[in-house]
Amino acid sequence: MNTAVVAMHRLVERGYLADCIEEDNKRIIAEEMSNAFKNVTKIRIPSTVTEIRERKCANCKYLTEITIPSTVNSVGQEAFYGCTALKTVTLNNTGTIGVSAFNGCTALKNVTINNTCTIGIRAFSGCTNVTEVTLNNTGSIEALAFEYCTSLTRVNMGRGLIEFCINTSSSPFD
Repeated sequence: MNTAVVAMHRLVERGYLADCIEEDNKRIIAEEMSNAFKNVTKIRIPSTVTEIRERKCANCKYLTEITIPSTVNSVGQEAFYGCTALKTVTLNNTGTIGVSAFNGCTALKNVTINNTCTIGIRAFSGCTNVTEVTLNNTGSIEALAFEYCTSLTRVNMGRGLIEFCINTSSSPFD
């Protein structure tokens, strides 16, 4: 059996709704869930997952809650794009939050990011209901990361912010 695709897991009984494959001794969310689980409201990702690839949970219109364990070190480009019911996101020890990873999550209200190296361009763009963002030990916030977050009234910046944006002609909060 090809080691790149070892097994598909649907651990519904244990609360896990993540299709995983094993690749190079790490687990990744590898199947687009938007079609298979389009009516899912909650996802709890197993602690064995280290990466969520691009667009894997995009457009899950009923998803309100996602638990991302600290083992996930990469959230890919547009991973949760258009999850319009998603309300809260907490990320811990995530190396990279990709370009437009949470773009268009219009119900999102609170974002907490701890120990993250990079928040990508437009990562939270269009999250029109975000009112508060908490950043602790964040390496860099790229340009337009919080673009069109029109309800944003509070940004809590803890220690460790190294670089505010790569493109100095535009702010992450334009």
